[in-house]
Amino acid sequence: MTGEKSKDQKKNPISIYQRLHRAKICLKHFSANQGRIGDLMLSSTGYPATLLSALLATRAPGLSGNLKSLSAAISDYRMFWRVFHTPATIEWALDLLLDNKQSDGLLRWSDYIQAVSGVGYQVLEDVAYLAMKGVLPISSARQADIWVVSCLFWLVHVALELLKAAYFRISKKPVNSLNLLVNLAWAPLTVHWSTYTGLFEPQWVGLLGSIACVPRLIAALR
Repeated sequence: MTGEKSKDQKKNPISIYQRLHRAKICLKHFSANQGRIGDLMLSSTGYPATLLSALLATRAPGLSGNLKSLSAAISDYRMFWRVFHTPATIEWALDLLLDNKQSDGLLRWSDYIQAVSGVGYQVLEDVAYLAMKGVLPISSARQADIWVVSCLFWLVHVALELLKAAYFRISKKPVNSLNLLVNLAWAPLTVHWSTYTGLFEPQWVGLLGSIACVPRLIAALR
């Protein structure tokens, strides 16, 4: 018995080292992906948290509150991060405007409009967010106007993505099924956020947001 025990004790340090080594590899992979698709990881956590929070509101109010707070924290962080990501959005828009290689007129003009709407959405969201945090001196009523117009720009972008998908289908060109699914999920949400009072309950926001984000995250991690 003593001999067997001493053998186990000798194996344990190696076993622990192997497990720690595997953990290090997993964390390294996660860290690399986090830098590459960090916002997608956050959104794929925040929207399911919103959904679960709504579903557990009556059965487990404490856990529901925790999940709601998590979702709110993620949403706040994502908006704060996008403020500093705005130059990259402008660069993307300039690429569409200045280096557009589309030969088809409908697709080319769709890109042009999406470039303008993308910048409009992001800049207005930045202004509304910074005003909400007290950084910019804008009244609450005016902030609400800015949020709505910002989301209207996003709605235009999503609508054009769906228009292009329909055009591809009619032209018998391949349609990106993942992109179609994502924009079909975003479409009702952009309408929801383009109103002053909203249209959907939190569980629908969480569900549609999860459909828009989680499949993209799974595809990106493959």
